[in-house]
Amino acid sequence: MKKENNSLSGTFYPIRILLLLLAACLTLLFPNPVQADIIQEQLTNGVHLKGTEVISFLDDMYREELKMPSSDPADYSLSISVSFDNPQQAPATLPKWIIYSVDGDSVTMYNKGSTTYSDKRTLYNVHPSELKLSFPLDEEDEWDGNIDEYTFSLDFTLQEVPKPSPAVPKPPVKPQPVAPKLPKVSLEPNSINPLYPGDNDTLSLSISDPELPYWEYVQPEQVSVRFSDPSIVSLTKKDFLGTSLQLHIRAKKAGTTQCIVTYRGVSSKQSITVHKTSFYVPSSASITLKQKKHISNYVFQMGIGKCSIKNVKSNKKSVISVSGKKLTARKPGKATITFTLNGKRKSIRFTVQRPAPKLNQLKVKISGYTYNPNTGKTYYYLTFRNTSQRTITKVKLRYTMTLNETITLTKNHKVNLKPGKTKRIKVYVGKLITDPQNRKVKCLKLWYK
Repeated sequence: MKKENNSLSGTFYPIRILLLLLAACLTLLFPNPVQADIIQEQLTNGVHLKGTEVISFLDDMYREELKMPSSDPADYSLSISVSFDNPQQAPATLPKWIIYSVDGDSVTMYNKGSTTYSDKRTLYNVHPSELKLSFPLDEEDEWDGNIDEYTFSLDFTLQEVPKPSPAVPKPPVKPQPVAPKLPKVSLEPNSINPLYPGDNDTLSLSISDPELPYWEYVQPEQVSVRFSDPSIVSLTKKDFLGTSLQLHIRAKKAGTTQCIVTYRGVSSKQSITVHKTSFYVPSSASITLKQKKHISNYVFQMGIGKCSIKNVKSNKKSVISVSGKKLTARKPGKATITFTLNGKRKSIRFTVQRPAPKLNQLKVKISGYTYNPNTGKTYYYLTFRNTSQRTITKVKLRYTMTLNETITLTKNHKVNLKPGKTKRIKVYVGKLITDPQNRKVKCLKLWYK
């Protein structure tokens, strides 16, 4: 509302100013004369103020003594809210900020376009005794709005922050002794073949000791070796080579035992099985003509033990004759030999074969040759004589001759020469540049049936 321009209002204007100044002086001498509408409630750990109050243009401060339950400095959680509820008040006529202080610390709350000013924070190590609110009202806004008083609502809470319970000191941790690093011990058999009584074998032992300096090796006396049943397998020798150990063992009798190797309290085990002594007799075999052999040559024994061969007989004495336990191949053919092995009857079907021919049993020579000076084609006439007992089917020959220099040729030829026979064959040597001299031939290899 605008000011009236008449003589009466002009007369009372100075008087009104004087009354306002008097009210301001009384406010300074007796601050906060009316506070009955704001109630202070004591909490177990703080205070709570809530209610409404009227503030005039000149009486621009509100004070409230805080009755704290404790006089000791502490940390407090603060929450304050100031709002204006007069319906005639508009945000434009409200103070642009409100300053509050607790225990001398001032904080400004700004008007952000609403009728409520609020703040939350924590005060550290303070002893709050008074809450003070300052309303810096704008004189121009006051008179232009023709508003002499403001009504505000206060909601203020101050609570002591609970102190954390003192930490219970933990008992000192005793340092744990550092456990020594354990070695790695592995044991593996070297052979994959089965063991029989009387056999010898080795086991490979590998030891990796992190506590051992790299320049030192495991000593044999630091390694213990034992068997769960020493009557089956025994240790004959230990060989060390750096971190590798060879255990030499001997099988004694059939059965299964554990080899246990221990080093610095760490053990490794390996199961060892020894099989029973067994025999293998082939169902068929061959023997060379005129050859003499003992029947035991055809009996294969695995492991030590009794091997009794008796009653050796031949069903064709003209092919293979028997004298005691000896066999003699009389002529080519087949014969069955029977005998008893540890009381069990066995038989072998033998084939008597002629002996394989040797190189010196094939006689070869150049009995003639032809050379065509126009074409250079050269043929040799070779004479072969087979003194072996087998048919020779093919030969590999080496030819040596002199042309301008000594040359060597190697060729294969089919001959099909039966035992005791002689054959003359014409063979093509090749195209030569001149008539060959110093002609020689030698058999390098032969095939037979």
